[in-house]
Amino acid sequence: MITSESDKNLTVESSPIVEIPKTMNLAGMVNLQIPYKVVCDFSKIPEKYHSLVLQVLTKI
Repeated sequence: MITSESDKNLTVESSPIVEIPKTMNLAGMVNLQIPYKVVCDFSKIPEKYHSLVLQVLTKI
């Protein structure tokens, strides 16, 4: 599993599941920060594309 506290700190463990914690900021009458996770199963993605997929997921 790969988890990310920020775009700079990654922890790598052996598992095909990737979890990236994110925060959505909603501005309006009240500013809200909503935490969520992006979860992806890398087991069906060819290994040569793992880095590309991870880069895309961290930009979401």
